[in-house]
Amino acid sequence: MPTVLCNRCGRQALANLPACPSCGASAFASPGQIAPTARDPDPSSCCSAITTGGVLLLLVLAAGACRRPPPPPEPVIVGRVLDNFSRPIQGATASIRDTAFRVQTDARGTFSLPFTPGAFHLVVEAPGCLRWERDLQIAVPARHPLGDRVLLRLPEAAPSLAVVAAVGGYRPLPPVTLERRVVTPAGGSFYNRCAEFHLTAPIAALRGSFLSLFLPNRNVGLVALQGTLVTSDAFLTTATSCPGAPRLVPVRRRDMGERQLVAFDDLAAGTYCFIPLPRMPPQQQAMQEAHCFRWERVEGQGGNPVMTDPPTENEPMGQTEADDHSPNAGGSPVNCPLRNGVIPCTEECYRADARWPDPGSPQEFFASERESGECHVP
Repeated sequence: MPTVLCNRCGRQALANLPACPSCGASAFASPGQIAPTARDPDPSSCCSAITTGGVLLLLVLAAGACRRPPPPPEPVIVGRVLDNFSRPIQGATASIRDTAFRVQTDARGTFSLPFTPGAFHLVVEAPGCLRWERDLQIAVPARHPLGDRVLLRLPEAAPSLAVVAAVGGYRPLPPVTLERRVVTPAGGSFYNRCAEFHLTAPIAALRGSFLSLFLPNRNVGLVALQGTLVTSDAFLTTATSCPGAPRLVPVRRRDMGERQLVAFDDLAAGTYCFIPLPRMPPQQQAMQEAHCFRWERVEGQGGNPVMTDPPTENEPMGQTEADDHSPNAGGSPVNCPLRNGVIPCTEECYRADARWPDPGSPQEFFASERESGECHVP
């Protein structure tokens, strides 16, 4: 009896059998012809000859045909806008110059700005703040994180006032009146006199690693104190140089019209004063004011410094009628009442104030002192 191969399982079967005894499929009488079976209701269907592996293969191919490539990344610049007190700025504008790309920040200060790859100028600004801008070159159309951008908020105080950017906001740095002392250099006559300006008033203390201040836009310099001595200057009749010249500290400043911004990121610890430049005329009382502070540097402390106000209970400055003005402590007091900030033109008051130069002619000395406004006629 002739045999044929089963097209499903590949085993031999008798040609006269209606189905394969191994798998139940119809036996092929000749290659390519499928005999109908109970398992193949449609003899013309090609699916009747597909194995389980073939079905899985078709499913994989169909899934691959239906899968679409991911869309290209959207070119956007993302970032957050804060002020110099680490507070988010809502309503700040991020824009690309000379384009229509412009967005505003949300309540958290964040933004997402579309852009066209290439070179462009990015601007971040907000009302009442100094704007930030930068030239960027981004060639890849992708999400570009900008990070935090800090805008310096302008103080609301009058431009004539000095303020410090401290923890919690801007704090005033009030001026202090320096104590003027008239001295005669060693070996000089009373015509060669110098005025020393000393800091005797309590001042604010600042503690941090970065310091920024807004000052009135006048010509001022920052000096580091030597003890209580701030600076010294010569009278017009003085021919010699005066000791105690100010030690000026380099300052980064930015002109902002009515005010100026000064900033330090490497200021050493010490006591400092902003004083008028180029000189402090000894005769002008108004020129004796300075903005002084004590600075304690703390490495690694980010943000604005901590500010401590000076004590509110100030000790009396200068001479009053209640003070002991005698040359030797415990002696009888000397009555030297002040008038317009100066002492009487008497030898005992000058000795009590340690300013008596022992001149050859006291009359000429006091005449010169009265003329320069150093004393008043009692």
